[in-house]
Amino acid sequence: MARPAAKPRPAPKPQKKYPSALTIPCQQLLSKGLKQLGFETSGKLFDDIQAFLAELELWNPNLGLVEAGSEDLIVKHVLDSLAAYPVFAHYAQDLSDDQPYLDVGSGAGFPALLLLLAQRALTGSCVAAVLVDKQQRRCQFLSNAIARLGLSSRVKVSQELVEKLDRHHFGLLTARAFKPLDQECLAVLNDSLHPSGTMILFKGRREKVRQECLDAKLGVPNNLDDLQKYPAVGCAIMPLKVPFLNEERHLLIISHPGTATY
Repeated sequence: MARPAAKPRPAPKPQKKYPSALTIPCQQLLSKGLKQLGFETSGKLFDDIQAFLAELELWNPNLGLVEAGSEDLIVKHVLDSLAAYPVFAHYAQDLSDDQPYLDVGSGAGFPALLLLLAQRALTGSCVAAVLVDKQQRRCQFLSNAIARLGLSSRVKVSQELVEKLDRHHFGLLTARAFKPLDQECLAVLNDSLHPSGTMILFKGRREKVRQECLDAKLGVPNNLDDLQKYPAVGCAIMPLKVPFLNEERHLLIISHPGTATY
């Protein structure tokens, strides 16, 4: 007696396809940049960055998260973010889950996700963090990227305005593509930061940073010429040396804004 024909198996669900890895020239550029910044040129961080950029490439056509070609994306966003890691690591070492890290205007995940990935690659874990952006679809991207990178247990996304966040809650704050600093902006950021906390603001030309400090009634900031000196109290401008970038970049570091007298 002939056996009945086997029922056809249902077709497997198509798996989500990610873009291919970076082109060879972009991989080489990333590797050289990581080496100049003191990171390993292969391994966990390199792979994590490629996974993050693949996710960004999926979302970018619809959201317009960044306006940069592949090489500019690596230099002006990835390496620019990672160049600040020594400063971030210095101030992040005293953070706790009760006073987490806050990134304001997170958008495409720069600098926060790059800093957290570097910290995890170097130490095995990352600090508790909250990434804030007012646009819902950008928050959706950030949540997807965080999940894909395995950071969900430590990193959360909020669509709340900064003004609506818990007051004096965060021990460290970064902002990279945020509004120019003035008195109103400084007051909003201060309100979310613990009095003993620190802000790290990514800025461009030194003269413009100095003017923003004056506009915010911070006075004339100190000048720090290398990444080995960190202000304990007050504000300082620090040159940010980004591999392959021929533009002025600086960090404005404001420490203990709740207790300092400027």
